[in-house]
Amino acid sequence: MENERVNLAEGEIAKLQLELGDVIIVTVPQRLSAASHAQLGEKLCEVCPGHDVIFLSDGTTLSVARPDLSPKTTGEGGGNP
Repeated sequence: MENERVNLAEGEIAKLQLELGDVIIVTVPQRLSAASHAQLGEKLCEVCPGHDVIFLSDGTTLSVARPDLSPKTTGEGGGNP
C-alpha cells in the first residue's frame, strides 16, 4: 500500500474455512485510499478466489436483520395454519 500504513496490531489472524457463497467482510477502522482499497481487494481475490469481498472502513458497520420465517404452531383447537 503505497505510502499508507494500516495498523493491524489490534486485528486477529484466523484460519479461514470458506464455504461456497460466503462473503468476506473486511473492517478497517480508518479510511482507506482508493489505491490501498484496490490493492487489498486484489490480494484478497488472489487468496480467496470465488468469494465476494466487502470493505467497511472509517468506522462503518454492517448489520443484517432477518425475520423469523419458521412455521408458527398454534395450540390445539384453533388458530390460523
